[in-house]
Amino acid sequence: MAEQVITAINALYRSDNSSIKNDADRWLDRWQSSPEAWTVANAILHDPSSEQEYSYFCAQTLKTKVQRDFEELPPEAVPQLRDSLLQLLLRFGKGTPSVRTQLCLAMAALAAHLPAAQWGEGGVLRWLMERFSGQDPAVAMSCMLELLTVLPQEADSRKISCRPERRAAFQAELRAAIPDALNLLTSCLSQTGETVRSQVSESLGCWLKLSGGAGLPAGFASSPLVAAALDGLSVEGTFHAAVDAIVELIWVTVDPHNSIPNPAMTDLAQHLVVKVMALRPRFSVALRKAIAEHEGRDGGGDDVDDEFDDDEETVKGMARLFCEMAEAYIQLVLAATPEVLAPVEALLDVCSHPDYDIYSMSFTFWHKLSNSLAERPLHRHRDEQQQQQQPSLQNGLAAATATAGQAAEQQ
Repeated sequence: MAEQVITAINALYRSDNSSIKNDADRWLDRWQSSPEAWTVANAILHDPSSEQEYSYFCAQTLKTKVQRDFEELPPEAVPQLRDSLLQLLLRFGKGTPSVRTQLCLAMAALAAHLPAAQWGEGGVLRWLMERFSGQDPAVAMSCMLELLTVLPQEADSRKISCRPERRAAFQAELRAAIPDALNLLTSCLSQTGETVRSQVSESLGCWLKLSGGAGLPAGFASSPLVAAALDGLSVEGTFHAAVDAIVELIWVTVDPHNSIPNPAMTDLAQHLVVKVMALRPRFSVALRKAIAEHEGRDGGGDDVDDEFDDDEETVKGMARLFCEMAEAYIQLVLAATPEVLAPVEALLDVCSHPDYDIYSMSFTFWHKLSNSLAERPLHRHRDEQQQQQQPSLQNGLAAATATAGQAAEQQ
């Protein structure tokens, strides 16, 4: 059977005949749905002579089988599958990242099916930590960082065919493991290199999103993980992962359902505002250049422009941070708290950008704000703080309306 699978994979990827490719594709679909796919895919993956294409296809097959067809396995085969996945991760830990990713997804899907008790004390995360302990540090690091990312990502995956009560239990198990996950991520920071730090920030964002702001250990706001994410904004290779992590950090400082600030996270919120607002000079340079280019003028010619030269994706990342911060702290905006004047002004800068993909990021904030204002009783008298902030809010609503109108005309 393994030879037939390899022949079909070759036909699918290497044949120039479309009819042969289609036949191979249909045959492989049928094979992937069969119970035999478990053992054949596993055997090909363990074969040292298997080419990369065969390994990737079979890793993808094994992942899909664990996700969709787990109930095909007899109970006695489950521990064997778990041990086999671990051996394969150790084998492909330094190999092709695409194969390792599929295997990590398969392990995450297995964790979704298996209750924590079947993994031993501490659940799946502690089991993995113990198994990777003593292995090649480079292999263990690459595997654990990816597993630490996909586990929280897959907590609510509908690709995994498990019952609702089991999915809810899996999410609860992972939330209980958040302190262990954060400790492990902190230990990874001892390794140098932008790649590791980027992976740590990406994983941190996933665990924070899963947490919803609950279950974070005491002192988290001053942890090295928070510092690493914020420092990542100043490094090109870690910027985008840092943005993802900081977005989640912003949302853990408020109740995600109603944006009411969490008093326990006040210090973190203030620190985030300072760090994110420090990006405004960079965004201002990009904004001037974009407006000049939009108007057919030269956007260069001054010393500040020479200091910052961010690409489009980095500018989008900064705009996203400004918008997420304004959305998260909308209750403070409504209360005209002075501390949020700078985030509102940063949002106005986003509204002024001529690129639709950038200025449209602000629409959700203005929509939420207009709805909240409409629901509130109007007061004739506003205090001094509200008077200070009112012009910015009015300008923002006007800018959002104008840009939305321009977008509609363009479309």
